[in-house]
Amino acid sequence: PAAKPVKGTILVVDDQHSLRILIRRLLTDEGYAVIEFSNGNEVLQHITMKKENPTAIFLDVMMPGMHGLEACRRLRTMPGCDKIPVIMCTGRGQKQDILEALQAGASDYIVKPFNREILLGKLGKVLGTPS
Repeated sequence: PAAKPVKGTILVVDDQHSLRILIRRLLTDEGYAVIEFSNGNEVLQHITMKKENPTAIFLDVMMPGMHGLEACRRLRTMPGCDKIPVIMCTGRGQKQDILEALQAGASDYIVKPFNREILLGKLGKVLGTPS
């Protein structure tokens, strides 16, 4: 059978390797290409080096080195990157945490632990496609 066309490229940024694997499996099953990073510095370097922007980014908040809020803020100042959907993924679910992420430029927010329906629903929402 012919390979299905790729829907887009999603960047997954989380210092927890097992979570990156889980998200990658969910997204590749849905037809997305996935590139993984373990911190904010890595993903910003990747976006700076690449000529095309990703379809969306799943970004952890609490990571060593540059945390997700700072990475999101910096991403929003990079030319052409202000419209990339960024979904923050974190174990912190207080109203203040969500507000900080949105103020940093996040498009949406997922509290860990989450399931497949939540992940794909949030992605569909920020991309404007049904999940």
